[in-house]
Amino acid sequence: MLNPQIAVEKNVPFLKSFFQDSEDERAFSRWGITRDLEKNGFTHVKATPYEFLHPLLPGPLLPVLVPFCVLLEKIPVVKEFAGTMQIVGVNRK
Repeated sequence: MLNPQIAVEKNVPFLKSFFQDSEDERAFSRWGITRDLEKNGFTHVKATPYEFLHPLLPGPLLPVLVPFCVLLEKIPVVKEFAGTMQIVGVNRK
């Protein structure tokens, strides 16, 4: 759980209800989800963190922020804090 907002949201009871956190949601790292999927028979697993755009960002700022966010997605270590993850894998079962 590298994203600081998610860490706070998941661990502060008042914020869990404020952000409508559900019990079936799970925060994870790309390493953890890759390991879990491989343990459960998936192969060719790839988890890619991306997207730094927060839903509450004001629309008029997007032309400036989108290029900056795309840049952040390319920086090692920094990209691990992204808010979304693309997960792909092959299930042979």
